[in-house]
Order: sequence, then structure tokens, then C-alpha cells
Amino acid sequence: MSEWREGDWLPNQRQRLESFGTPRSVDIHCHCLPGLDDGPSSVAEAIKLCWSLVEDGLTTIVATPHQFGRYERENSAPRIRQVISELTAALVEEQIPLDILPGGDIRVDERLEKFLDSGEIGTVADSGRYLLLELPHELFVDPMSEIETLGRRGVQAIITHPERYRYLQGSMSRPQEWVAAGAALQITAGS
Repeated sequence: MSEWREGDWLPNQRQRLESFGTPRSVDIHCHCLPGLDDGPSSVAEAIKLCWSLVEDGLTTIVATPHQFGRYERENSAPRIRQVISELTAALVEEQIPLDILPGGDIRVDERLEKFLDSGEIGTVADSGRYLLLELPHELFVDPMSEIETLGRRGVQAIITHPERYRYLQGSMSRPQEWVAAGAALQITAGS
């Protein structure tokens, strides 16, 4: 992380921070790393995306490439940190004041605990406290077991974009059960 400071913020960032009365404006779920998943394919595209995030007033993002699913074991936590370092260097060179922290968008999987122990998957900002948990879009898989397993470890599951799961449309009973079990829900801003 480059650790940009208050004096480094651009007008849009300062305006957003002042309007919310906060020292940082953070996006915890951003596919911004080049070449790792369905985000930007090149460093140039990633820089363009990061510039638009800064123009929107963000100061900090958590880079969350997909882990598991079709990206099975391609985007390990060490690889994500390496690409963040490379992108951060490019942002510093371009004078784009945006801090990038590591994370992952982790497809629900029964091996979750094993991969957490080995350090292959990332928690939000490497905090060890929060984990973005993605469900399959087309087939219902109940994440309750993973929510409870993570909770026993002191890690809160954050179910990503539940509004996209067709099988939940019109029903809040399952998401309410997940929240009651300790999970949080991350809703996409456009929704």
C-alpha cells in the first residue's frame, strides 16, 4: 500500500470525504487487478479503472479477484499481493492517489477452512476478520455451514451481491437466516 495521505487527495476525494465526515472512502469489493479474473486485462486498463474510482471519490479499495470456481487456485493470496504491488507502483508513477489492499471474492467451497489455514485465500484487507463469500449464480448452495465455520474462527462471512442470485429473488428468508447466523450482506451500489 502506498499510504496516500490527506494532503494527497484530489478534489473529488476530498469532497466525498467531507460530505461523509470520514478519513477514507473504501470500496471493499473491487475487481481492479490486471489479468487475474474478469476485471481489467492490462495494466493500462487497470490504471484507467483506478482513475475512475478516484474521480468518484474513493481513496482506498480492496482488490478482490475471484478465488475458486472457474479461477480454481489461479489467484492465490500471495499472487494477489504481488499484482497489487505492481499496480500500486504504476499508480504512484501516474500520481493517482489510491490505496489498494488485498482480498478475494471467494466462491463458497467446503475446502474454505483448509485454504484459510494455508494462506491461499485472502480476507478483506488481510485483516483475518472478514471474508467475501460468493455463491454460485445459477444453482443454490446454502452457505450456512461456511458462515458458521468462519464464525467459530472469528471471521465474519460477507455474502457478496445476494441481489444477483435469481433463486433468492422475492424472498428474504434465507438472507435473514445468514445474517442471524453472523454473516453480513454486501449489496452492489447499482442495485
